[in-house]
Amino acid sequence: MPPKKKAEEEAIGPWMLGRWSRALKVGLVGMPNVGKSTLYNTLSKSHHSKTANVPFCTIDPTETRAFLEDERFDWLVAQHKPKSEVKAFVTVVDIAGLISGAHKGEGLGNAFLSHIQSVDGICHVMRAFEDDDVIHAEDTVDPVRDINTICAELRLKDISYMKGKVEFHKKGHAAARTKSPAHLKKWEEELECMEKIIAWLEEGKDAIQN
Repeated sequence: MPPKKKAEEEAIGPWMLGRWSRALKVGLVGMPNVGKSTLYNTLSKSHHSKTANVPFCTIDPTETRAFLEDERFDWLVAQHKPKSEVKAFVTVVDIAGLISGAHKGEGLGNAFLSHIQSVDGICHVMRAFEDDDVIHAEDTVDPVRDINTICAELRLKDISYMKGKVEFHKKGHAAARTKSPAHLKKWEEELECMEKIIAWLEEGKDAIQN
């Protein structure tokens, strides 16, 4: 009999990078009082997240499941009549508003940024409507300015996080030197990669996956 062919290993593609999970969690992110909680309540078909015309109405994050309508699922249920029905869903998290200086702890800064780290994706919520009766954290409505503020704060926090990772990595230099040359080479490559990311962020560019 001819020898069995070895199964070809699946190539790792860009889509396989990052955390993998069966449950996707996304956070609603934006300046204070732009409508994140209102959007949250609409997506979740609930009123679990408090809404009010004041900045930082939301302090502790609220999360719920937003179920996804799918005609194919409804057809399968009608055909097979299962004892239980579990629709696909996305976990939506209502996160407190961000202001300039959040990475330094301004507003609810550190708590806000830690809540963002716990989600898989971000939905930016910008305010583009004019209404003198609805307070804006910056006094004027400018969605472009708001998104730039948020992205800048996230970059600054990423820089701080990456510098901490570099310092921790450098502490392992002595251990890397005592092991094999291959181990030391890997250590050096990891350090170079982290320093490139920091330099990229410090240029005002976002580290994103294309």
